[in-house]
Amino acid sequence: MTTKKRKGSDADAGCPAKRPSARLERKIHRKRKEILCEKCTKIAPAKNETSDDARRNSNGKRILLSRPAKEIVEDALGGCQGCIFLCRFLAKVLKLDSIACLDAKIHDEVFRNHLELKQCSWAKLELRASGLFAETLSLEACEVSDSFVINDRQTCSTLEGIAEKSCRTSGSNFWDDDGELGRVPRPVCLSPVSPETLAIISLWLRMCSTHARCRLIEDEALPTRVLDVSSPGRPRLRNAQGMRGQYVILSHCWGPANGVYKTTKERLVNHQKGFRHECLPQNFRDAILFTERLGFRYLWIDALCIVQDDPDDWTHETSLMETYYNRSALMLSASAALHCESGFLRERRTLYSPPFGVDQWFCLRSPPYQVHEIEGFPISQRAWTMQERYLAPRVLHFLPDHLLFECGTSTYSEGYFKNNMRESDFFTKARI
Repeated sequence: MTTKKRKGSDADAGCPAKRPSARLERKIHRKRKEILCEKCTKIAPAKNETSDDARRNSNGKRILLSRPAKEIVEDALGGCQGCIFLCRFLAKVLKLDSIACLDAKIHDEVFRNHLELKQCSWAKLELRASGLFAETLSLEACEVSDSFVINDRQTCSTLEGIAEKSCRTSGSNFWDDDGELGRVPRPVCLSPVSPETLAIISLWLRMCSTHARCRLIEDEALPTRVLDVSSPGRPRLRNAQGMRGQYVILSHCWGPANGVYKTTKERLVNHQKGFRHECLPQNFRDAILFTERLGFRYLWIDALCIVQDDPDDWTHETSLMETYYNRSALMLSASAALHCESGFLRERRTLYSPPFGVDQWFCLRSPPYQVHEIEGFPISQRAWTMQERYLAPRVLHFLPDHLLFECGTSTYSEGYFKNNMRESDFFTKARI
């Protein structure tokens, strides 16, 4: 006797998800169009530079949008998500609190404010707003999949499927200013500890291991003391003299020295039994969590692994810090954290538009921070932390909008695919 399978029963477990019906796809398509005004539905960068399906200015750049700023604000207040994105972007640039503040500023200079969005290459766009500011603003186009989430947090829930579209589709590559075949923008996950983000970092580490100029990731002599994070929620300080292994190291700004939780002679024995999670500053908690998620067992943090009120221990350990940083598998750089309580595993603040185009195949965003801009972050304002960056063989920078990875050979950005990276391997082999 055969048993009829019930919908949602265990018998369905493991079956591949069915493709939405054509009727459902049409419904989703109509719903997406409802969130954009008529003007925004026509914004669509061309992948083919010779395309003549749009107006061009005197420099040959395609004009994707040309409207009075007042109209864009009115449509934003009317609910158009595309206009809301443009207004939020302008408000951020002008350091205004809200779209209402932008509306007031525009009305103060009515007739002078006009927005023009131009395409430089398929992924590079320029926004000029006459009357609001003189400089030209940069925007980028990212290809998105059906998994792109449109809500207040506006992020990509998963990167699956974007690699093939962004790296292998003819015409998807664009050229950097120096003429080198460059990077393809990709959406960034909201959480820096998402499975997608962790898999990308693991890929970067594997790629770095293949570089002839980079130090191999292998077992090294451990520092005198390390944090053992192998028991989730209960890290402990471990005497590691004579031991070998791979360890992660933290670079961060302490802030006021008297406000940092430290290992002292009095606390040493208790720290070897285990730390109370609530006693640790947020930077330390974030470093412990990230080290666990990335699959490493040992972590070195100066304030916890050096007995701070023991002059002999402090002198001995600080004399070895160059070696400690040089032998680390990876350095976590809390680049944007002002002090030890700031934390660095925060939700990203990248502003994304809803999907644009006839088929909603791309979104707009402001370009993420570049590696040269790290010099302006708190981590680069202290000589001690600046030298740590150059001592470590690999550095992972935690920035407000994405992650940057530096090694002795390359720099990789979470916000971009690189054409020579073979990142499609991430989707086929490195999913975690």
